[in-house]
Amino acid sequence: MRTFSHAHTLQTRANSADTRKLCSQAHTLQPRAHSADKRTLCSLAHTLQPRAHSAATRTLCSHAHNLQTRAHSADTCTLCRHAHTLQPRAHSADTRTLCRHVHTLQTRAHSAATRTLCRQAHTLQPRAHSADKRTLCRHAHTLQPRAHSADTRTLCRHTHTLHGGPVAMLLSALSGPSCCRRAHTLQPRSHSAATLTLCRHAHTLQPRAHSADTRTLCRHAHSADTRTLCSHAHTLQTRAHSADTDTHTICRHSTQCRHVHTLQSRAHSVDMHTLCRNADTLQTSAHSAATRTLWRHAHTLQTCAHTAATHTQCRHGYTQQTCAHSAAMRTHCRHAHTLQTCAHSADTHTLCRHAHTLQTRAHSAATRTLCSHVHTANTRTLCRHAHSADTSTLCRHAHSADTSTLCSHAHTLQPLHTLQTCAHTAATRTLSSHAHPAALKV
Repeated sequence: MRTFSHAHTLQTRANSADTRKLCSQAHTLQPRAHSADKRTLCSLAHTLQPRAHSAATRTLCSHAHNLQTRAHSADTCTLCRHAHTLQPRAHSADTRTLCRHVHTLQTRAHSAATRTLCRQAHTLQPRAHSADKRTLCRHAHTLQPRAHSADTRTLCRHTHTLHGGPVAMLLSALSGPSCCRRAHTLQPRSHSAATLTLCRHAHTLQPRAHSADTRTLCRHAHSADTRTLCSHAHTLQTRAHSADTDTHTICRHSTQCRHVHTLQSRAHSVDMHTLCRNADTLQTSAHSAATRTLWRHAHTLQTCAHTAATHTQCRHGYTQQTCAHSAAMRTHCRHAHTLQTCAHSADTHTLCRHAHTLQTRAHSAATRTLCSHVHTANTRTLCRHAHSADTSTLCRHAHSADTSTLCSHAHTLQPLHTLQTCAHTAATRTLSSHAHPAALKV
């Protein structure tokens, strides 16, 4: 259990006030004026589970991250407790419901503030959200496409294209029947042609036919200054894409893409087209062996049978754990993207926007120093050990022809004791700016 102190909260049972402040800075992205309440954010966002999981809470984990848990074993039921709790002693009933609201987005009783959170987290258009759009996250993440109404189909178009009509129709010729299924599995059967083109261009790694109108998608979603973020963070490209993809220069501007979510190799196979389906919905009807590996590396950092090496990879990837992975993958949930809290204040409402979009239209200078806050004090060398001492070679190794070297170099497979040393090298600071898109300047 000692490793859990290094995961997301970076705190042990006897954490000092500074360490608690570090955790709040790492996840709230508002380090200047952290109140005592915000220090509890990490405990609320990651704990989620008390000692005694109720049956309903066990269902939570299956809905939140697995989405394929019909045959969950008892060990898997303890997944959330090990993944997010990190301090399960004094969990209130309200906190137990946190994960359900944050990740499964089953918002039957969502308050208006919570609906706003979901809107900010995923739609990136909070100003004029209609009631229909409030259901976005529930549909996008709870994976209930069978009974999608026509309004919900319109939702996908509005949510991701951010422009419809003639622009979308121009892209219809490029569409494929399984586009939206690959991106979010919302409702592949009856998507209109315009909607079919949406997810492919936004998320499904098919940029070779991006028209000028399609390029405006990122500008609408992330603001003009950060339009390249979407291409780097979500299109999952590398600078050495195959000739068919014809986007050799897409990652020319920054190495950020290589560090964040891409985990791609030079030649995208047809199987890789299912990336978004695997990364966001965590389920597909026929995972190939290669796609299963992709799923493990992209967002969930897991497969149904982790190898010993992969166990090490997961703890260094997103959670930076340094203890032994249990064979039952109890630490699955800590790898995902919770970063949520059950008591979102008005300021905290921007948390999801920061955590998932990794940007706002005007990141303040203080936000750009997030990495320095995250890796302060005894955790400053976390990046160095998590990404190997020679940071400059990370990209070369991560995107070499042999993609298998990605885990070993991107996540380092470091032992337990290496997560705490003393000196932050300049190269490591550079790594942080690449690894955290908040610091990206287009």
